[in-house]
Amino acid sequence: MPITYSAAHVTSPSGTWTTGNISSAATAVTTGQLVVVMWTCGTNASGSVGTLSISNTGSVGAGLTWTLIGQNSSPSTGNNAKVVAWYAVAARNENITVTVNNTGWQDLGRRLTTIVHSGAHATTPVRSFSTAESQATSASVTITPLQSGSAMWMLAGDYTAANSATAGTNCSLEGSVFNSTGDFTTAVIRPTTQPRTDSAAFTLSLSGTSATWAYIAFEVQAAGSSQSQAPRSMHQLRQRFAQ
Repeated sequence: MPITYSAAHVTSPSGTWTTGNISSAATAVTTGQLVVVMWTCGTNASGSVGTLSISNTGSVGAGLTWTLIGQNSSPSTGNNAKVVAWYAVAARNENITVTVNNTGWQDLGRRLTTIVHSGAHATTPVRSFSTAESQATSASVTITPLQSGSAMWMLAGDYTAANSATAGTNCSLEGSVFNSTGDFTTAVIRPTTQPRTDSAAFTLSLSGTSATWAYIAFEVQAAGSSQSQAPRSMHQLRQRFAQ
């Protein structure tokens, strides 16, 4: 079963006191959908972001269980953007609002991307493939998906705020490039053909003049035929349990 998805972006401008929080708009989810949240800010030096946490409120029941996909480290010298991603599986039909909090510098620009997927693998929905602290002017990572029909994502941040992000060969921007003057630039990159139509290796990449990229890249694995096909009769069901 190929992945389908919808994405939304919100920003918290640099230079405004935002108490360390940024929240998504209310997002409709249905039971079993996979929610990916990606967060970027303009600095990552010496723990300046502080402790990060993610939570959500919903119109029904308790918050979801969030799993860290990955994040880049905090260098002791120099600087880079901070890029982080999490996922959760929707437990019911409801509207949720997701909030990411950082306990460090409050006067930070931030960008939050929420992507809701249908058709993800039930037991291994996300494979964290690669993170990198910095790649000057360009960034790339090659992923061999575990399933045909999977989706691939790269979240990239540039602390130099170069306001330049060009998707690489056979890649496209998901939404637009966001630039906070004097703070950071960020972009979400995906294959132009998404979901993937095969399980061949694919390279996610982007470039930007004078940029210094930090990134995280990963696969949202499709369910595959073994998960998406239910038995069509009681006879088939008995045969399946007899095996």
